[in-house]
Amino acid sequence: QIASEMNDKEGELVSAVVRRIESGIVYVEITGSQMEGVLGVSDQCPTDEYHVGDIVKVFVKRVRENAYGNTQVVVSRSCAGFVKKLFEVEVPELKSGLVKVKNIVREAGNRTKMVVYTDDPNLDALSSCIGIRGERVNSIVGQLGGEKIDVILYTSNITEYIIRCLNPLKSVISIKVDEENKRAEVIVPDNKLSLAIGKGGMNAKLASRLVGMKLDIRAMSAITSEFEDGNGEE
Repeated sequence: QIASEMNDKEGELVSAVVRRIESGIVYVEITGSQMEGVLGVSDQCPTDEYHVGDIVKVFVKRVRENAYGNTQVVVSRSCAGFVKKLFEVEVPELKSGLVKVKNIVREAGNRTKMVVYTDDPNLDALSSCIGIRGERVNSIVGQLGGEKIDVILYTSNITEYIIRCLNPLKSVISIKVDEENKRAEVIVPDNKLSLAIGKGGMNAKLASRLVGMKLDIRAMSAITSEFEDGNGEE
């Protein structure tokens, strides 16, 4: 009975109590079910600290039978689905389906990028998710220990979409899209290169995953020097 109830919770956000911690693995009791949830090391958010007795929100990744025939619940706080569900709690328009998530990618503890849209012309999907003075998004940032969150409005214009996905970058010099090979060359001002690429290449990596293309981000001076070198050879 309890196991089948947990099957219905797959892909949902649940509350749980930390019961024990062994070899870095956190074992939780899922509230209202007496079921044990396993929060593996890779499913933990790097900014989290766990103590026995803590009440935590977790995302139910999957419910499965282990080798002994017991039901095991695998939970996560590091997956993109966890952030999406936190947004559904904060944003009624997302919960009701008026605002929809087109795509969401995450590097836990570092940054999440979520693309939203709505079919309702009278609704502002972006403002709905961000909230007045940023209160909705800031509430989630707080729950994630300060992880950066970019909420992006979807557009079918591929060049504009690439720019939006590269947030906090606001403008580029040029974008050359090669749809066939799923690549795009993005030329940015020299002083914006590190902003576009992000720490450890994270911003560019997440944007590439959202767009579904390899983004080759280059500084204007690199292109200029290549052009000059090319002219010099002739």
